[in-house]
Amino acid sequence: MAHDGQAGGLSCRFELVHGQSGHLVRFLAGGEAPIERPFGFELSPTSRSRGVIARIEQGICTRPDLQDVGSQLWNALRPPGIQEAFAELERQADESRPLRVWLDVPPEADVERLPWEALHDEMASSFLGTDLRYCLSRTPPRGCPPCLYTPRGEQPIRVLVVIPEGSGLQVQYEWNNLRNAARDLRDVLHLGLVEGRVTPDHLQAELRSSAWDVLHFIGHGEAGEEGISIRLNGEEPGTDLWMDASTFASLVQGQHVRLALLNCCLGASPSVSRTLSGLGPHLMRTARVPAVIAMRYEISDTVSIRFADSFYRELLTGRAPGRVDTAVQQARHALRINASGDTIRGFVTPVLYLSPGCEQLFDVRPAPGAPVTSVVEPITQTPVVPLPRALVASLREGRCIPVVGPGLHPLPTVTRRHVVDAPAPAPTLSQLIHRLARESEYPEADDLRHLETAGDWILSLLLARVCQHYQHDGRRYRLIESLQAACGRAEPPGPLLQIASWDVPGIFYLHFDGLMEEALKRARKMTRVLNRVDQPQAGGEHTEPLLVNVLGTLTYAASLMLTEMDHEHLWERLPRASSDVVGLVRQMGRSFLFLGASPRDLLVRRLCLLLETGEASMQGPCFFVSREATEVDSAYWKSFNVRWIREEPSTVIDALTARLDAEDEA
Repeated sequence: MAHDGQAGGLSCRFELVHGQSGHLVRFLAGGEAPIERPFGFELSPTSRSRGVIARIEQGICTRPDLQDVGSQLWNALRPPGIQEAFAELERQADESRPLRVWLDVPPEADVERLPWEALHDEMASSFLGTDLRYCLSRTPPRGCPPCLYTPRGEQPIRVLVVIPEGSGLQVQYEWNNLRNAARDLRDVLHLGLVEGRVTPDHLQAELRSSAWDVLHFIGHGEAGEEGISIRLNGEEPGTDLWMDASTFASLVQGQHVRLALLNCCLGASPSVSRTLSGLGPHLMRTARVPAVIAMRYEISDTVSIRFADSFYRELLTGRAPGRVDTAVQQARHALRINASGDTIRGFVTPVLYLSPGCEQLFDVRPAPGAPVTSVVEPITQTPVVPLPRALVASLREGRCIPVVGPGLHPLPTVTRRHVVDAPAPAPTLSQLIHRLARESEYPEADDLRHLETAGDWILSLLLARVCQHYQHDGRRYRLIESLQAACGRAEPPGPLLQIASWDVPGIFYLHFDGLMEEALKRARKMTRVLNRVDQPQAGGEHTEPLLVNVLGTLTYAASLMLTEMDHEHLWERLPRASSDVVGLVRQMGRSFLFLGASPRDLLVRRLCLLLETGEASMQGPCFFVSREATEVDSAYWKSFNVRWIREEPSTVIDALTARLDAEDEA
């Protein structure tokens, strides 16, 4: 029954066809005779599952809702006979050789409406669309001529991002995130942008202006009685033009686009009819686009940004570079492990329409003779630093939680040689304070003079004060734009990259520049991320480390804790920290390692209220790396069982990394 398809790996296909008394499932794999069985899913409008599907469409579903309807669908696709044939294939699959599951669903409303990307295996307790042993894709529409594309080997891959005006201000954050990814992947990815008044003529002219490989659309679609429409801009300022799907597909026809990624952004008034998934079959049939990723539900900025970032990174630098199905599966997985609140349905939202044989969409290789932008030579000599045995044991055994402050930014841990076009260093808090104070004409000059003498503990207080002044006349968006401009081109500092290489259960990050998350991505760590301390995540067991951005992150501007007022709200939230945060801290033997933070910082002290203290505490010791700690600081921290390491943080991080690496090699 095993079958190695055109692109390699095991594959099978589930088709839904009409029988004499309803729908049938037809299962095909490996050239064997098709197996047909009745499709046992209850499709009547009054069935219980219809109510669950309605909650999913409205964005008010729970994880059990997705499991419920997903399990029903998966069981209906695998009645006896098909179940045994699929199990034979399944036994041969793993992450290095995933099973490619194709769905062929007719465009009839009663079956197309079903949330197929929520397919759930009750026995394995896994969603097929996020389980890395599978790749879940939709086939082209029936009767569509096969695409005969070969993998494109020319680089960089050219992506045209299209953002019609009026789609919502938040789409700029996705553009900024894409631009950051392009900077990191500049040898293999090039971005172009069409924004403002995007009329049909304007878009067609841009498509014809260059050989674009990917069309990345951020906007709105509508599913109405007359079919799917996509929103562009009219000729007159402020007007919309709703173009039907077939006309839009003809606009793309002949442009040799290999991939269309259609993000349906969340409007001010959420609507169950807003979707772009129906465009997929039209683009494949009319424009001969071999791969289309379309969002079947509206998605929040958080989901949109995380999906795009994870998808492009996996497509261009992942385990199977150039494979679009593997990249989508990995991106769905990233959405699932970070799902919470109104993002629960995010991972079932991306639909991949893919022409068989076009899975390897690009031939991604290092560009021959590409110029070296920076060469980094790690320090090979192990620093001689007395490391507490309890700290080394805690890290080695996965019980230590780093608490990472912004004080690590100016501390290099590597030497550089022959640096060409070196990336921008991450700005320090002092640099950010001076920048914002200058731009906002901050009136209290004495505050700035205190920076030179007061010590690092005052930096976070003064930054919040300057931010409060900056936005006092409603200019918060300007404040965020300034911070993005200052931090947007920064590279993760060496200490963050080293911390990202450690095997820890979680990290508390006390800055908002997003560089700790970026460092974890570069270390290829699949991480759950919380951007609010009281943000709940989806239930269930998780093995991935948890990154808590205590002050939010510039990537998702709505999460930011910048001003004095924001900090007061944060103080109120900390006692109500989510079970994910409390569980991270209070498991038996867990300890904190403070790096790049001041023992006098109010945020650090408030965070430690999560720790259990006293003789009955089941937690391990805490370790604070600080050369500025005084006897007064020691008196405050005594109740938290703190052990002081009076060394430079960079030196301690170097020594810990070298020690862990040496033990791994041994």
